[in-house]
Amino acid sequence: MVSMNDIIKVGDRMSAMPASILRVTSMLAEGNTDPDEIASIVKSDEVLTAAVLRRANSVAFGSTGRVFDLRQSIVRLGTKNLTHVIMEQKSTDIFGESGTAFGLDRGALWRSGIGGGIGAEYIAKRVAPEEVDLAYIAGLLRDIGKIALDAFFGEQYFKMLAPHIDSTRSFVECEKLALGFDHTQVGQAMGEAWGLPTRLCNAIRFHHDPPAEGDDHDSLNDLVHAADAICLWAGLAVGHDGLAYNLAPHVRDSLELTRKEAEHEIAHVWTEVKKIEENLNAPVAQEKTA
Repeated sequence: MVSMNDIIKVGDRMSAMPASILRVTSMLAEGNTDPDEIASIVKSDEVLTAAVLRRANSVAFGSTGRVFDLRQSIVRLGTKNLTHVIMEQKSTDIFGESGTAFGLDRGALWRSGIGGGIGAEYIAKRVAPEEVDLAYIAGLLRDIGKIALDAFFGEQYFKMLAPHIDSTRSFVECEKLALGFDHTQVGQAMGEAWGLPTRLCNAIRFHHDPPAEGDDHDSLNDLVHAADAICLWAGLAVGHDGLAYNLAPHVRDSLELTRKEAEHEIAHVWTEVKKIEENLNAPVAQEKTA
């Protein structure tokens, strides 16, 4: 039987996060917003440096005058906007052309990642403002396990799962029957291999089955779980696994995710993803349905 470590090694080679981005991501996730330290890391990446300067001097910030210094740009942007710049720029490197193992066209998994970040952040603003920055990162990275499985198995992946698929099982249950583990566990292991903070890794692990109230409960898991559902309802990255995931009742209740609120968040996620796609000139891919 294939080991998880073998899969992670292949996935890491195909979509490894640059060390500099890992450092900044971990700093922001842990609340370290020292502009000098962040600037010293960002400046090692020319593309990212240009993106930070460009965003700080964009129309949204133009009323306060232009800045040409990286540190000043970081201060002007603030944690939230800096996190967005970094993850939007580098998410295309992380997700690349992944997705064929799950019946997705090129760009669909990237779009779902961005949508998950936007969705988790948007919900957090309403119910848990202290989690906004971490929720964005966790929502965006929640499906990194799919990257590794895609890199290792390609189109053969679904053929392996097919004998186990029926209407009584969730997609992750089918994965466990075929492999002994699922994409959320692979994602958690990848996050740990990258040195991501524990809460981020746990949010990746539990984005389909967040523990209810108790010792293992974490509001971040709930936010990412809800964002994943929003992305599916919005039609982002609906592949072989289709809509074979349910929103946990305790998450629906605790986040007050009424039908009206869900519709509002779906519209917000879709609109924002399209804006980012246009800004980055990312390919517009049509998702396949299950």
